[in-house]
Amino acid sequence: MSPTTSTTPTPTGAAIRELRIERGVRQAELARTIDCHPKHLAKVEYGTRNPSPVLLRRIARALDVTVEDLRQPKGEAA
Repeated sequence: MSPTTSTTPTPTGAAIRELRIERGVRQAELARTIDCHPKHLAKVEYGTRNPSPVLLRRIARALDVTVEDLRQPKGEAA
């Protein structure tokens, strides 16, 4: 995937980071679980990279949420 030009977290990246922190999972640990380089995961969380659909599913599974939970900011109804 191509990098985004954003310097602030995307809603998806922010949701991933927030859920990871809520669950007490370190970034390196999540990266290992989803078979992803920690630097790539950091770029996803901070909005400089968009996750592929496959990576997004792995992250959702590892955090025990749905892909939609990662795409929809907290507090917004579907």
